[in-house]
Amino acid sequence: MQPKRPEPMTPEQVRRRVRQIGTAVLAVIALAFVLKTFRIEQVQGDEVGFLLNNINGEITEIPRAGQVIYCGLWNDFYTIEKRILDIDMGQAIGGKDGTVKLKTRDGNDVFVDFTVFYEIDTSKARTVLLENGPGDAYQHRWVRDYARAICRYVFGELTTEEFYIATERDKKMRQAERELNALLNPHGLIVTQVAVQDFHFLPAYERKITEKKLADQEVEQFKAEQAANEQKKLRYIAQAKGEMQNALTRFDGQLQQLIEQARGKADRARLEAKAYAARVRLEADAEFHKRKNDAEATLARLSAEAAGVKALADALAHEGAGRNLVALEYARRLEGLRLTGVPVLVEGVIEQFRHSRAEPPDRERAAAAADAKTGGR
Repeated sequence: MQPKRPEPMTPEQVRRRVRQIGTAVLAVIALAFVLKTFRIEQVQGDEVGFLLNNINGEITEIPRAGQVIYCGLWNDFYTIEKRILDIDMGQAIGGKDGTVKLKTRDGNDVFVDFTVFYEIDTSKARTVLLENGPGDAYQHRWVRDYARAICRYVFGELTTEEFYIATERDKKMRQAERELNALLNPHGLIVTQVAVQDFHFLPAYERKITEKKLADQEVEQFKAEQAANEQKKLRYIAQAKGEMQNALTRFDGQLQQLIEQARGKADRARLEAKAYAARVRLEADAEFHKRKNDAEATLARLSAEAAGVKALADALAHEGAGRNLVALEYARRLEGLRLTGVPVLVEGVIEQFRHSRAEPPDRERAAAAADAKTGGR
């Protein structure tokens, strides 16, 4: 059974089909024009967007993250990262971009792993775009090639020994940063750090270096032990000097104490001698004054007695001497006389004494002695 042949289209159907196809083609062309004219791109948080006007070459910076709507007929959109970027030149890269091989100043081969940290100067975005176009072509065209060349000759100024000294490597890293910035800043690139991650020499030389390190460690250990022994000796010397100084200080203190005690005893003896001398002097002065006063009193008494004797002699030398002698003897007898008796009161007035007893025996003996002297006169 043969298939049924389609019926031929009428002219009206043909025109209708042509119009449909034309409308679809126009819709596709319009859609393509709209998509080409109105475009939407995205700017991330760590990016800076740029619109390049292909007519006048003007570049408009879009610093904020978000969507960007622009006309694609005469504008091109680019983004540049504004974060810190890095290029690793180490064993992990391999090939011609792997570890940097260089020669030290004393002729040894050394393989160094470098990492270069850099960022793009957004104020020179036009330069970066015009010189490198879109993408990260600047990384290989400028940063990697310049970094390999600069690090090769800058670090080649070090000797093999200096490669093991961190401070010497740091100096060369700072020098490489300065020289790279002098070359890359005009191209809108800023190097923030050049870091040495690792380095190694040829295996045979590495063995020699290891042996030398071990020998150096033994030497350093010996030096450390020698220094420790020297410090120990100095400590013992200082300790002995301290003990000697302490003993001298104690002896000097004891000596000073004995001296002070002797001085105290001497001062006390001197003060006691002075006090004794002063006391003796005062006692002598007092005795002198006492004897002097006694002598003066004796002299005065004797002078008075002499004057009395003289007056008595003068009195007895005149007329009536016998009467005077009798009066004198009478006065002597009356000298020890004591009257005793009982008062007789008459109308409250003492009129007379009544004799109550005889004279005392001593008075009688005194009267008898006086009679004996005068012969009973």
